[in-house]
Amino acid sequence: MTAPALPPGLTTRLRSLELPLGLPVHLKTLKAERLVEVWAAQGSGRFTLLKAYPVLALSGGPGPKLREGDGQAPEGFYRINARHLNPKSAFHLGINLGFPNAHDRQAGWTGSALMIHGGARSVGCFALGDAAIEEVYGLVAAALDAGQAEIAVHALPFRFTAEVSGLTPFWQSLAEGERRFAATGRPPLVGALGGAYVFDLDVETTECERIAAWA
Repeated sequence: MTAPALPPGLTTRLRSLELPLGLPVHLKTLKAERLVEVWAAQGSGRFTLLKAYPVLALSGGPGPKLREGDGQAPEGFYRINARHLNPKSAFHLGINLGFPNAHDRQAGWTGSALMIHGGARSVGCFALGDAAIEEVYGLVAAALDAGQAEIAVHALPFRFTAEVSGLTPFWQSLAEGERRFAATGRPPLVGALGGAYVFDLDVETTECERIAAWA
């Protein structure tokens, strides 16, 4: 898939950071902060923050999406590929987050067409405006074109701190995934087992269902 042309400002930023188009990327959505972050991997393979995009419109509140029509944006760990890109979106361009994933299905959560997209209206999506979605879409498309098989998306309620004792068990599992990302600079391997997330070695040694992009 050919990435759309990027605005000159972002092209200059990429060059200044020696992060050319086609490097692996990782996406992070943060509800409370109303941000979509794009991370990119350099030669070491560690992901560093490239750019954060303000969310112009976001419906719902803290907590995962539970059912179709509840207006909530998803929370969880997702994987996307070229099938998730929608160049003909009614909101300029769209990137489907991949909801429901294996964990969501095991938990009985329902919903569809949850996106990062352009425009400034949202029902369960992250609306970035047209200029911003062109950048995010372009970086994702270029990474996939260059051979990145899947792109990890961490959809979070807020930016986690080290203290997790007051969090719900679901949020504690999201915090654990983020802790592993912070420690290694790489999104962890994630699976779903009994409606709960498992990580890394446990994904390889248990009968869990791996979180994966659409086939």
